[in-house]
Amino acid sequence: MKVRFSCNDCGTRYTAFPEQAGKKGTCKNCGSEIVVPTQETNRNFNKSDAGVPLSSTETYTSKKTKGYVSSTVLPFAEAMVRHSDAELVEILTQRRDDYQPDALAAAEMELEKRNLTTEQVQQAKQSVELKIQQRANEPLGAGWKLLIFLTVPIIINLLIAGTLKADGYVRKFKEVWQWTFYGFGFYLSLVLLTRLG
Repeated sequence: MKVRFSCNDCGTRYTAFPEQAGKKGTCKNCGSEIVVPTQETNRNFNKSDAGVPLSSTETYTSKKTKGYVSSTVLPFAEAMVRHSDAELVEILTQRRDDYQPDALAAAEMELEKRNLTTEQVQQAKQSVELKIQQRANEPLGAGWKLLIFLTVPIIINLLIAGTLKADGYVRKFKEVWQWTFYGFGFYLSLVLLTRLG
C-alpha cells in the first residue's frame, strides 16, 4: 500500500512507497522541501480528501467567512499568493486532483481576492491552454531517444511512456514507443545476424 501525503506549503499531492518513509525531496510545484511520512502519518490523509473537487457550496462558504480563514486553509493561502493568475487558473481547472481541498479553497480565495476582469481570466485560461499545447507537442530529446533505443527491458520504456502520457507529453509518449520499436528491431536483427553468421 502506498503512502499518500501532500506538500505542507502548496498542497500538491504525492504518493510514495512505505520504504521511502523519511526520504526528502523537493515539491515539483512550489520548490519547498517535502518528506515522505511514515505509515502512521499517512492515516491523517482522509479518504474524503483524495481527489474530490470542492462542491460549489464549499467554495462559496469561504466568501461568507468575511476575512476569517480556517487554520487548515491558511498555510495554503500563503503559498497561493506566490502563484500567477495563469497558475491559479491552471490549478483550479486542470490540476484539481493534484491538490487537497484546502489548497483548492485557498487558490479560489486568492483568485477571488485579485478581482480579475473577465478578460484577464480569459487571458489566463488561454495561457494555460497554450502551455498544455506546448507540452503536448514537445519533442523527445536526442539523449532520451538514444537511451530508449538502447534500453533492452521494454518494461522500463513502458513506464517512461506512461509517465510522459500522464503528464501531458503526447508527442514524447509517441516517440518513446517509436524508438522502442527501433531498438527492438535493432536487437532482433543482431540476434538474427549472429545466428546466421
